[in-house]
Amino acid sequence: MNRIRSFLAGFIPQYIGAGAILGFMRLFSFRIPIKTRNKHLAKNEAAWRTAKGAAMQGGFIEEQRALSGMVLGNKPADFNSCEVIAAYNALAALGREASFPELLQEFERGGLVFFGAFGTAPEKLRRFFAAQGLPATVIRGREITEKTLRSLAEEYRVFLLTAFNDRKDILSQVHTVCLTGEEGQWYVHNGGPLGECYGSLSDAVNGMSGGRGKPIVLYALGERKERVFC
Repeated sequence: MNRIRSFLAGFIPQYIGAGAILGFMRLFSFRIPIKTRNKHLAKNEAAWRTAKGAAMQGGFIEEQRALSGMVLGNKPADFNSCEVIAAYNALAALGREASFPELLQEFERGGLVFFGAFGTAPEKLRRFFAAQGLPATVIRGREITEKTLRSLAEEYRVFLLTAFNDRKDILSQVHTVCLTGEEGQWYVHNGGPLGECYGSLSDAVNGMSGGRGKPIVLYALGERKERVFC
């Protein structure tokens, strides 16, 4: 029985392509009704005043577990809000102010996977940033190679990464983080250990869950950095 469970749990992350996974999440995203969204906004604004100090560090949301008093769709925000947190952190890295409770409401309006049971479809992040005038460069699945990451790291400094927490176990679910490049170091925000950083974008992407993760999609955001040619 354990062998069968392991095979079934590993089948999707190992054998189903990123495009199919992203399409499934988009297809089963459903909008939260406006009355519920407004009720959640009032609750989240009050809860955020209490949770903000514990959740924030250095201008970024780093501690998702501090959001247990907030909600996103049909689940507490400490369970399913990683995509919205990543959006908030990316906006902060790009110098744009945002209200986290209002962002939660915005993504509820845009639709959540199974009403929030599986968080937010990564495609909703792409659409959100496009609406902000920040179209993303997108690479998926097998396109996420060391060569591609090295090239992107020379041009961008803010990324959103969605990855399986465990490449052999779909039951470990997925996680979305914001990656930022600063002075040759790459920081993973809301990725686990506070202050987690790597020497390259490739190491940051492939270091998810202690190296057990598997990238699904990566979004490069903002204007390209200027290259210096000697």
